[in-house]
Amino acid sequence: MMSETTPRGSIRRSRAILRAAFRALRANPRLAWFPVLSALGTVALAILGGAVIGVGTLVAGDSVAHLGPLWELVADPDPDGDATVTRAMSIAGLVFYVGNTLVMVAMGVAMTHAALEALAGREWTVRQSLRVASQRRRSIATFALIQATVGHLLGVGGGRGRRGGRRSPGLLSQLARFAWWATTYLVLPVIAREGRGGVGAIRRSATLLRQTWKETLVARLTVGWLWIPAVFIGAIPVLACVVLGMRQPAVLLMAIVIPVIGLGMFGLILHTLEKIYRAALYTYATEGVVPEAFATHDLHEIWEVASAPIDVQCDDAASDDAASDDAINDDAARDDAASDD
Repeated sequence: MMSETTPRGSIRRSRAILRAAFRALRANPRLAWFPVLSALGTVALAILGGAVIGVGTLVAGDSVAHLGPLWELVADPDPDGDATVTRAMSIAGLVFYVGNTLVMVAMGVAMTHAALEALAGREWTVRQSLRVASQRRRSIATFALIQATVGHLLGVGGGRGRRGGRRSPGLLSQLARFAWWATTYLVLPVIAREGRGGVGAIRRSATLLRQTWKETLVARLTVGWLWIPAVFIGAIPVLACVVLGMRQPAVLLMAIVIPVIGLGMFGLILHTLEKIYRAALYTYATEGVVPEAFATHDLHEIWEVASAPIDVQCDDAASDDAASDDAINDDAARDDAASDD
């Protein structure tokens, strides 16, 4: 039970969670490849979106007809070009938003599979985990589409006033976002381990939430408060330039770029640690045991030992995917042996 509710107790538990997750990451440094691959996918999508906007900006409507129907969606015969640019930006934004959500979910499933294998003490490879994500592609695509749609609706609902003006999210909108985040918190390990479809994975995650809502809340608080000192530290160089009156372009550029890079790296590491914790929480919720890396005295009060393991039920598609896991592992082992030769 989480008996200590003081701020000092919360900080101590958060530090214990981070230490446990970092121990698992240090023992399995290859886990850090997944957020890197995810970031590369985001960059590729940004380049693609920029290319679409560039085509819409530089060419006229009739001049791109020979490029095919895709560019005819962007092109507009308006000689002013305003409608063409607006349409290009809309298409680029849609491609980036949906595509980035798909990449994040796919890499999240691959990373979670690797974390589950690592916490269980089993051998795994990056290639093997990516193959598992590929096997779950229908579930990943379904959940990514649901996630993008719900995220957009919650963003629009919380970001517009009655007359269409921008406003900060209200309390109900924030509660809705938190409820959706909590409901889908264990979707990635459910897809990675059980292979359920997108809707089935959401229902399964909601069921597991009833057993692990306290541990999920601890994770939310841990990740949330860590960004406060990180952003403050990142703002120090810019504040120092303002206070000292430094206006040299090179100095200002360094004061902005270096903290941004540092915060990006910090975000990647924190993202990896949080996925490791999700994998540990899923293992605890479904098997009633705590992974060794998290079975420390400092974290003993967080976990409530389940009276019986929760039965893992899979649908037909999940059974097919689970049956293919052995083949994936065998193929990965043969590939590794071949590369060693």
